[in-house]
Amino acid sequence: MSEEDSANIERLKALLESNHDFPTKYMFKFIVPQTKEREVKNIFPYENVRMNFSKRGKYISITVELLMESSEAVLEVYKAAQSIEGLIAL
Repeated sequence: MSEEDSANIERLKALLESNHDFPTKYMFKFIVPQTKEREVKNIFPYENVRMNFSKRGKYISITVELLMESSEAVLEVYKAAQSIEGLIAL
């Protein structure tokens, strides 16, 4: 991991901690190509995942709200999601 990546992660962690009192419910929202739906759902295998399909069905908006214990736990979810090709985190 580069020094710049480490600095960005620390900034995001500080931002999360300044805006949330952990533990807290945290909403994750992703947009992915329809072909990547299963990969995102695999990150949240035991959770109720809400999905909305785009008008033409090419993309899916996936939303899940989880009780997160810490900013580090939130960052772990984003880390798992970043490997999914075409994923946009909102």
